[in-house]
Amino acid sequence: MSSTDQLREQNKQLNEHFTRLRMEVIRLHHEQERFDYQREQLLLYIPQNSDDLSYLKSQVIANENAKQEAIKGYQPEIAQLKSYTKKLEEDIVKLQKEAKKEENT
Repeated sequence: MSSTDQLREQNKQLNEHFTRLRMEVIRLHHEQERFDYQREQLLLYIPQNSDDLSYLKSQVIANENAKQEAIKGYQPEIAQLKSYTKKLEEDIVKLQKEAKKEENT
């Protein structure tokens, strides 16, 4: 291989390497833009002062209280469903026993 051919090959390899580096820089630039956008979006949700934080805490407490009240309102239905489930389980056991008796006969 002549020196000219070697130089051409080196030039080709350097150009390929430069192209890969340029593509990586572009990819990293896009990644940085994505991270910047995500950061801006997260900053929208961070309370800016103690009043905001107090308001958020009060909302969480109010939501939890409302959930507990809703659960209390459904206690009769929950008890009825538990009773019905227990009866169904008992019926299943009876049917399984009957099925075993029939298999044995």
